[in-house]
Amino acid sequence: MSASTLLSCDDLDVGYGDMTIVNGVSMTVAPGEMLAVVGPNGAGKSTLIKAVSGLLRPRGGRIVLDGTDISVWAPHRSARSGGGAYVPQVRNVFGALTVWENLRLGTQHQMLTISRALLLWPSLLVVDEPTAGLSPLYSQMVVDKLEEIRTAGTVILLVEQDIDLALRSADRVMVLETGKTVFDGLPGDLMGNETLMRLYPGG
Repeated sequence: MSASTLLSCDDLDVGYGDMTIVNGVSMTVAPGEMLAVVGPNGAGKSTLIKAVSGLLRPRGGRIVLDGTDISVWAPHRSARSGGGAYVPQVRNVFGALTVWENLRLGTQHQMLTISRALLLWPSLLVVDEPTAGLSPLYSQMVVDKLEEIRTAGTVILLVEQDIDLALRSADRVMVLETGKTVFDGLPGDLMGNETLMRLYPGG
């Protein structure tokens, strides 16, 4: 892995039981970068980042973080080593609260979850759909906080259902479809790809 790469995934196969969800996916993330992984439901986004976080063991390929092969590491080992920290998607809707209370509490809840993940000063923060269930205003607040974290030196690997938000926030965007990479490049290049943008309107 070159000095310009913090995270490298090479030809990953990941799945559950007899089913392979992620097929031969490769990606790199450079220091100081935010990479957004987008695509339709069932594309393999969450499966991919769970493998990166150590929650799923790859069936094939390898994951290298800051020069160390972490493909077979348990998640707690990666976190304690100052490697990757995982922020799962959280449930932001509470039936006993009003819409306004849900919006405010959901944002505070997500900020708390992200803050807890940062306690060990990880070099990589893996975040799964942090804006799910939030209004556009509060979604932007969460993304702004992620950008502050990235500016402070932590690399961000972001799974985001909202492609428009990902295009505004990320340095690079990777699109998954049925477990395979169909695009990996700059947000502006994805915006210019009419075929893909028609396939994923608004995520």
